[in-house]
Amino acid sequence: MWVILAIVLLVLLGGCAALGVTLVSRFADAVRGPVDVANSYLDAARTSERVDEWACQPGRAIPDRLEHSQRQQLRNVEVVNRAATVQGTLTLEDGSRASIRVELERLAESWCVTEVEVR
Repeated sequence: MWVILAIVLLVLLGGCAALGVTLVSRFADAVRGPVDVANSYLDAARTSERVDEWACQPGRAIPDRLEHSQRQQLRNVEVVNRAATVQGTLTLEDGSRASIRVELERLAESWCVTEVEVR
């Protein structure tokens, strides 16, 4: 009787652990995707490369402050359905910091940048 109870308990715990790992990895992918695309977009803008690969609307002008920045640190991510907002700080050429907000949209299976606001 105790052996059967132990086996049932192990199966239940194993199932819960597998479900937990699956949910955590899906959540991490949902958050990591927008942050990765935002970082790639900002890195390309900084080096004056084409950002069209990460932009929803290719050919849009890049804000001058992005081209004249040193680095970014993105911290806050909010994902709602197929839209995401990533916020953080942008270190400018002179060493000062500005707030940055990157809005993204999920098209098919990939994220793209719709708007960048530097304040």
